[in-house]
Amino acid sequence: MRDYIEKPNDDLRIVREPIVSLVNGKFIVIHDRYTNITGISMTYYKTPNYFSPLTGINCELPIDLFDELVSGAVQLYVQYAAA
Repeated sequence: MRDYIEKPNDDLRIVREPIVSLVNGKFIVIHDRYTNITGISMTYYKTPNYFSPLTGINCELPIDLFDELVSGAVQLYVQYAAA
């Protein structure tokens, strides 16, 4: 049994990147008629658990990421505040 389900191909357009979705434990792959699916590779990122310095619940992310996360958050804020 395959570990993916192919949806009907799109005959009208060329899909440069096949669309992959995980539904009920099966991969759904949508692609054009020129693409031959031979395998799927997926990277999963978990949403971190809630944390709060006010309650003493520590963040599960490594402390090494702190500067990068804060810098990214500030850059996003500045980008959207300027818009």
